Amino acid sequence: MLFTLLLSVCGLIAGVAAQTSIDYKVQTTEGTVVGAKAMDGDYIEFYGIPYAGSVSGENRFKAAPRPAKHNVEFKAVEMGIFCVQPSVHGQVGKEDCLTLNIFTRNFTTPKPVIVWLDGEEYLKSDTPRYSFKSLVQSDIVFVAVNYRLSIFGFLCLGVEEAPGNAGLKDVVQALKWIQENVAGFGGDPNNVMLLGHGSGAALVDLLTMSPLTEGLLAKAVALSGSALSPWAMAQDPAGYAKALGEKLQYTDKSNAELATLLTNTPVDVLINEINQFSFTNNSVLFAPCVENTKLNGSFLEDDPLKLIQRGKYQKIPFIASYVNREGTMRVKEAVHSKWLKKMQDDFKAFLPANLDLKNETVRNNVSEEVRLFYFGDTKDISDTTPDNIHDYFSYQGDSLITVPVIRGVQERAKSGSQPWLLEFAYKDVNYDWPYPNIRLDGVKHGDILDYIFDLDSKHVSEKPKKSLVERLVAFAKNGQPGDGTLWMPYTANESYYLSISGHAGGTSENPSPTFAETMQLKPHDQYVNFWENSLSMYYATTPQVSSARTLLASGLTLIMCILTLSASYTSF
Repeated sequence: MLFTLLLSVCGLIAGVAAQTSIDYKVQTTEGTVVGAKAMDGDYIEFYGIPYAGSVSGENRFKAAPRPAKHNVEFKAVEMGIFCVQPSVHGQVGKEDCLTLNIFTRNFTTPKPVIVWLDGEEYLKSDTPRYSFKSLVQSDIVFVAVNYRLSIFGFLCLGVEEAPGNAGLKDVVQALKWIQENVAGFGGDPNNVMLLGHGSGAALVDLLTMSPLTEGLLAKAVALSGSALSPWAMAQDPAGYAKALGEKLQYTDKSNAELATLLTNTPVDVLINEINQFSFTNNSVLFAPCVENTKLNGSFLEDDPLKLIQRGKYQKIPFIASYVNREGTMRVKEAVHSKWLKKMQDDFKAFLPANLDLKNETVRNNVSEEVRLFYFGDTKDISDTTPDNIHDYFSYQGDSLITVPVIRGVQERAKSGSQPWLLEFAYKDVNYDWPYPNIRLDGVKHGDILDYIFDLDSKHVSEKPKKSLVERLVAFAKNGQPGDGTLWMPYTANESYYLSISGHAGGTSENPSPTFAETMQLKPHDQYVNFWENSLSMYYATTPQVSSARTLLASGLTLIMCILTLSASYTSF
């Protein structure tokens, strides 16, 4: 009898195991993939599924090929796959990194799909530290995409060997793979929403402007980033590439010759040299570009602002957002790199890269006007006093993110769209702010992600988290940002936006928690008006790579320094 009982129990266990194995298998265009039950919730995880082929060797800077088929089951359990990027130890990741991670509750009933694009200055990605449990358990299929970064994703020389925008073309390839395969994971291929933060948000913005994404997108959400940000587009991609080439002793080379040399340069050598570059005007060394239209398969064929103004983008439901202290992304530079002292000595060097200031007289005049507006008539801004830091955060945040985000929404509204705009200003505990001598009087750049995603290491207040998650889920499902407080879209006639504000309490200044959602008009009005009235006439048009002006040759300030990378600091 005992033997019979043991057989029955063993048979039951074997049956459950067999059922589990079958339930977590999905047939894709390349073969069968096998996932696993998540440890932190009632959903299924698939890690490291290839959506493209090899991008090493001669494919280093080219559009990725299709993935290879596999005849045996692919165990989709490898976590922590990174594309090559710098780290405190030099570098992490690998070149052949074009994989995606998929999270789903089940394989039934087509569910909305959210495609997540992380990004920090087109240089880093921090996706593995997040859990997407709240969204997945709200009946969302969540897909996190790896794409090539830095030189590997954004070297743009306008030649066949390095046409440009490889990282964006990676995302296009991933979206095509999702169209073909996501139904097997319980997703609806006709309801795909892009979600990005920082430079990932700029990519989301650009993906809505490319002819290559027609039919691949249904909605988009861009958090703390815009294609109109001064860092979002490469103003002189060939010039920057040649500056790197000179450091590698690749001098006096044509674009094609330089592309070949960089293709054959070891990864660690490239990363080491790239780490030496930093820009006071908040450029990045490698960024998306307007491609040479003489080449086939161009992702972006004109300046983003021109495309929006002409209506040459997908008019899908669109949300843009910013937090009220975006300038905190540059706190490290103020504390460790003495940017305030350098601004005191030469404010002109800190004007945004996308201002086309024709001569020194214009540069001086604009510099004085911007300094006076943000810092007042303060004679000395070199010290990190509370007032100087407050003004510094305002200037950095407005120039890098806040004003470009609002401007992008304005231009979309003028061209016939009705996007939604969100300001997130809820002040939580901020125990991870590593600068005790600097007052954080708002939400620092990147903190909105702590509410949307789940981090075991950080507790956030429940009301703002619930609001953000529910609105994102509603938007993913039906293209409307949820119930509750009325949130009207931004239009050409009415500049509506939703502000989420309040504080967690627990301090002598604010002992009790508060929370508010309010629909308002004219976001960040005084500052937006300043940029519109005083600086908009200087905005540069992003040129095609084949005809890009050489900013380096015309006096762009270039500071050579080692980038300090910190886990507590999120850049755009």
